[in-house]
Amino acid sequence: MRFNVLPWKPVLVALVAVLLWSAPADAAGKTGVVDIVKTMQAHPRTKVVEDAFQASQKKAEDDLNRQDKDIQALKMQLEGMPAEAPERIEKEKRYQLLVSNAKFNYEWDMRLAVREYVLGLERIYGAVRGEVGRYAREQGLDVVLQYTPTSTPLRAGDPKDFALKTRLRAVLYAATEVDITQAIIKRIKDKNPKPANNRPANKNK
Repeated sequence: MRFNVLPWKPVLVALVAVLLWSAPADAAGKTGVVDIVKTMQAHPRTKVVEDAFQASQKKAEDDLNRQDKDIQALKMQLEGMPAEAPERIEKEKRYQLLVSNAKFNYEWDMRLAVREYVLGLERIYGAVRGEVGRYAREQGLDVVLQYTPTSTPLRAGDPKDFALKTRLRAVLYAATEVDITQAIIKRIKDKNPKPANNRPANKNK
C-alpha cells in the first residue's frame, strides 16, 4: 500500500540547493573554488546520515504495509457483507479510520525522516564550510566560491529545475590551480577517519 505524498526528493534537493548556493563576489582578491557537493559526499558523516534516512524510510514503509494487512482484511469482510447488515456501518467507519490513520502515520514518519536528513546535511555543510574557511585563511585566500565542474551535466527535468541548477553554477570557469576541492577533502578525511573494523578474525582459517 502506498499513498501519494509530497515527493521528498525534489523538496530535499531544493533545500540543499539553498544551502549550497553562493553568489560571486565583486571584490578583487585571491580566489579559490570548491565543489561543495563532491566535498560533502566525501565526508564520512554523509553515509551515516543517508543510511539513517534509508532506515527511517524502510521503517515507515514496513509500518504502512503492516497496517495495510488489517485494512485489506476488513475490506474483504465488507465486500462479503450485505448492505443491510446491522454491523456494516461500524465496520465501514472502522475501515475509513484505518485508512486515514495509515496515511497520516506514513506521511508524518516520512516528514520526520526528511527533517532529520536535512538537519544532518546542514551539520555536514557547516563542518565543510568551517574547514574551507580555515584552509582559506591559512592559504591567504580572500574568497572561495562554490564550483560545479563544467563536465557535470545539468540534467534538468523542467524549466524551473533548469533555472535552479544554472543559478547554482555561479562560477562558469575556474582554472585548475584555484580549485581547492581535493585539498579540503583530504583535510576532512584526515580529521574524520573511517571507523575501524573491530570484528575478530576467524581463527578457523
